[in-house]
Amino acid sequence: MLCIAQSQTSVPKMNIELKQVGDAVAVVLPGELAKRLGLTPGVEVTLSELPDGRLVLTPADTHCDRVKKIGREVFAEYQDTFKALAK
Repeated sequence: MLCIAQSQTSVPKMNIELKQVGDAVAVVLPGELAKRLGLTPGVEVTLSELPDGRLVLTPADTHCDRVKKIGREVFAEYQDTFKALAK
């Protein structure tokens, strides 16, 4: 089952058939649903697998993802400095 979620409190659910696209498998959203959720081609989404096997698709928090990426890069580049400061 694929749950399409906009928020943690409201989780509209529907069954969606997966489609073969070349070597990949695609989730094709009905146009009305995509429009209601503000999802257009090229928009990033996050797919999460829950412990019970359900999948949750949410709009990606690209700002948060960029901040985390920058943080990882800074820590990797200055790893020795951070270790010395921690002593």
